[in-house]
Amino acid sequence: MGQKTNLPGKKPGNALLVAVLFLIGIVGLDVFLVTASPAGDAGGVFWFVVISLFFAVLLVVAIVYGSLQKRMVQEMKAPLPAGAARESDRPRDEKGTPPPHPFEYRLFDLSTPIQPSPKAAEMFEQASTYLQQFKTNLMYSAFFIWACFLPLGAVLLVVPDVLPGSISLFCGAPLAILVAWVAVNPRKSSAEMIVMIWGGLNLVGIGVIVISLLSAVYHLLIRSGNIFGLVAVIVLSIIALLSYVLFQLYLGNRVRRHTATSKGMRLLILWVFGPQQNLLTILGDIGRFWRYFGTVQFLQGGEYTLSANQVVSYLGGSRRLLVRTPEQLEERMQTFKDTPKWSGEFPVHSLLCGDVVWKMAIDAFLDKADLVAMNLCGFSRTNQGCLYELALLTDCFPTRCTLFLVDDTTDMDFLVETLKQKWDTMPADSPNHTQTAAPVWIYKLHLSNPDDRENMLKLFFEIAASTAS
Repeated sequence: MGQKTNLPGKKPGNALLVAVLFLIGIVGLDVFLVTASPAGDAGGVFWFVVISLFFAVLLVVAIVYGSLQKRMVQEMKAPLPAGAARESDRPRDEKGTPPPHPFEYRLFDLSTPIQPSPKAAEMFEQASTYLQQFKTNLMYSAFFIWACFLPLGAVLLVVPDVLPGSISLFCGAPLAILVAWVAVNPRKSSAEMIVMIWGGLNLVGIGVIVISLLSAVYHLLIRSGNIFGLVAVIVLSIIALLSYVLFQLYLGNRVRRHTATSKGMRLLILWVFGPQQNLLTILGDIGRFWRYFGTVQFLQGGEYTLSANQVVSYLGGSRRLLVRTPEQLEERMQTFKDTPKWSGEFPVHSLLCGDVVWKMAIDAFLDKADLVAMNLCGFSRTNQGCLYELALLTDCFPTRCTLFLVDDTTDMDFLVETLKQKWDTMPADSPNHTQTAAPVWIYKLHLSNPDDRENMLKLFFEIAASTAS
């Protein structure tokens, strides 16, 4: 963060090219399947147009994402609007009172197994249970939606012209996506693959029912046919979709009954702007576990400038994606909720800020944070992002509630030198300016080893448990 230096990584342009080629291939397959349909099938022609338009919309979204990302990067560096006031940065006295004891840090990695306290072990076990419940709920949901399709499928035997031959395209697309995902992510864990498979089956089941509903409506309004059968398809499709929604609310409520009793602590994630994987690593591991105990907060930037939800909001008419003034920051912060969602998970709060207000946003997040996880992968003398955050944490946030993450791309000598310099010049009113201040905890990641993730999480929950107490 801070100094936004781009590190080597995947270029957005390459991802856009892959998306375009994939969509062109899917549309081409659609043309083939529809032309192979029986001659004179007006419904098949209609659905060729519908499905082609669907993938055309995806293509438009991909193009909008690329152009919008470039625009947001330019606007982030733009000066304040005319008449807008800029608050000064939080002051720091580089000649502060010497701390009661010298700088200390503890470096952990896979070779130093973590023995968590009973409270930390309990929190880790609870989070693991909730995550397992999430995967189980996906499986139940997949079985449920396809069970809902069984009576609908029986009626479709009576009115076979409702679904055109190109429906196989829609059913096959998620499988193609899963295969492509495995091809480009060979090191992903089997647990993530399970989520992808069950999630894909959920989407396919919903998609088939939605297509059945729309096709039955089309045949009922435009063409003559088995009116009783078409009405039955429409009614059963609506009942299936409503039942699925109610079933999701039921499953989410089972988790929410437990997470709603949590204190709802706030986790702030800080990171060195660079490749998106730099942030996704910590969001996917720590953030995914933590969302059953409290909210996750972070600033967007680097290659994670925009999320899919923001692009959808933009296409829906919302033009205020970037926070540029103190007033806009305060307004956005007031919209954040700290209670679990219907699914039982606490929400994620992220902000996309201009260069003028990003420090104020971090200050606002930190003032309300209960613990901090800071990803310093890629931190070096040539990529000195996060200098402001390192000083801020030393001055304003207790080290016992902070975990720093590093890896082989981190210049450890420079990091320790920087932390020591910030420590030696901390103000006298810092929570770390005491005899009992905890040493800085640093964990070195070795993500190629599957045991490393669990070891890191145990250390994180050890910090979380001490914070909660």
